[in-house]
Amino acid sequence: MPFSDTEALRAAVEPGHGLVSIARQCELLGLSRSAYYYRPEPVSEEELSCMRLLDEIFTQYPY
Repeated sequence: MPFSDTEALRAAVEPGHGLVSIARQCELLGLSRSAYYYRPEPVSEEELSCMRLLDEIFTQYPY
């Protein structure tokens, strides 16, 4: 899976940099700090199953 722009920018931030803070690095990169710290939650099997079922129902009855 290719990296998104946000993931590439997040990877460019150096947390241990002694001279430039994370906040300043994010500002220079045009990346919000919340986007830097965000970590998505994995989707559970139960949730995936429900989404598949909803998709099947909608495909049968799209109105």
